[in-house]
Amino acid sequence: MKQFLHFCISALILLIGLKGHAQDISLNDYLNILKEQSLLIQQSSNQVLDATLDVRSAKSQLLPSLGTELSYQRDFSKNFLFFNDEDFGLTKLRTNFNNTVNADLIAEQAVYDAVASKQFQAAKLAAKQTELNHLETVNVVLLQGSRLFLQSLFVQNSLTIIEESLQLAEQQKVQTQDLFESGLVSELELRQAELYYKQALPQVAEAKNAYQTLLNELKTLASLPQDYELIPTGNIVSKDNAISTDKSLEANLELQSINQALKVSNLAIKAREAEWNPMVKVSLGYNLNAQDNEFRFKNDNRLWYGRVSVQFPIVTGGLNSAQLQKARVSKDNVQLELQHTRLSLNTKLENHYLDLELARQKIRLQEDVLRVAKKEFEISEFQASRGHITAIDRKQARLDLSQAKLDLLEAHLQASLTRLEIDKTLGKSLIREIK
Repeated sequence: MKQFLHFCISALILLIGLKGHAQDISLNDYLNILKEQSLLIQQSSNQVLDATLDVRSAKSQLLPSLGTELSYQRDFSKNFLFFNDEDFGLTKLRTNFNNTVNADLIAEQAVYDAVASKQFQAAKLAAKQTELNHLETVNVVLLQGSRLFLQSLFVQNSLTIIEESLQLAEQQKVQTQDLFESGLVSELELRQAELYYKQALPQVAEAKNAYQTLLNELKTLASLPQDYELIPTGNIVSKDNAISTDKSLEANLELQSINQALKVSNLAIKAREAEWNPMVKVSLGYNLNAQDNEFRFKNDNRLWYGRVSVQFPIVTGGLNSAQLQKARVSKDNVQLELQHTRLSLNTKLENHYLDLELARQKIRLQEDVLRVAKKEFEISEFQASRGHITAIDRKQARLDLSQAKLDLLEAHLQASLTRLEIDKTLGKSLIREIK
């Protein structure tokens, strides 16, 4: 009940917030919204609840049960018992009444049920595995959201760079117009400057379209309405910190889940072996049987009784043996999956570290390229003011500067995305602010 109230309050707060105007949202804020709103995470939460109910169902097999049965029977004909006596001849006695009421109250308790005991233990382990699977689902969704968010920041910053380049193209067009009027450049160079400005316009439109597409995906993933104005904020420029050498996979949720599945498969084998064990139950019951031709029911019997029952298989036609063998094969498959997953994760982690080192090298290289591009652009603008450079050279200097900024931004994006992949593989929390 407390969890339900907490969910309702959280949902109400979110709905109230969604009715407002556009708001800046950091990566950390978005991931918290995603954790509360994602339909995939909600479905996974329901699976956890379902596994919890399975534990309760399995436990009920070990607890005492109390049941009752009531019945009423109306006899529409008479039933007789015949006696053939040598002295009195044939005699018949009626053995039934018109109305019969029967009531049973039975309490049962399993004294020894190895199968139910193992199933209960397996259900608890399976519930723990479901919780780990849920946490893994949360991490997968958060990783997807983090990728989209960082990509939206990349396109957002790219759009700023492209718009700056467009403004430079417009300034160059105006300057070329002034130089043409002063007789310092030809009409061809003027037409080229105008064309280069027009060529820059579609790039802005494409960047805006890509940005809006990413925003729509972010809203869909977090179950936000499409008319909600989301403005991602943050910095994808990552610091050039030393690369971590942590390669421990102990906190990896996928591996933990498979290890839990291995424990479940071991218990499944024990449960199948327990099929050969006897099952002992004790019962305590009370029976009331009342009969009468009218509805007074004065003729009644009341009986208290106790019962001990023992049940065990003798011949099952090979069913138990086949199920036991199947459980062993299932355990072998889980062990193979564990080995494969561990190898795969180790390989992914090694590759991620290589990608991160490559991204760091690209960042350092692009920083040098950007410094050179800025200097070349300053020189080209100085020469253009004196009519000593062609429109083509000016365009190239502008594009080189814009591309250098974009390449540096992309290198930072790749570094940030790779760090997310490393954290996900190591089982670290993804909800934290990018600084």
